[in-house]
Amino acid sequence: MRILNGRLGDDRNIGKYTYVASTGSSVVDYVISTPNMFKFVSHFVVHEPNILSDHCIIDFDLTFEKRTVADDPLYADCNNPHTSVDCKYGTILKFITFIVN
Repeated sequence: MRILNGRLGDDRNIGKYTYVASTGSSVVDYVISTPNMFKFVSHFVVHEPNILSDHCIIDFDLTFEKRTVADDPLYADCNNPHTSVDCKYGTILKFITFIVN
């Protein structure tokens, strides 16, 4: 696992403070991910402090390639009502395996 703050987007090589108060500033709020997920982060910003909180908003987007069931043989059995539960469970496991690896 790796901390994304200071590594990606508008915060790359900066590592902006995420907590700002009259007593001091520090980085106490993080986005944590496995390194293989970095390529999916299309936007990462630590916003400026605001009057609503002494913590800054961390704004990030994950962008994945759009796939449809009809286009992907991996999900061919998903249209079969007899295997839909197994398909959903299997699809989740495949997605988790993809993220972890």
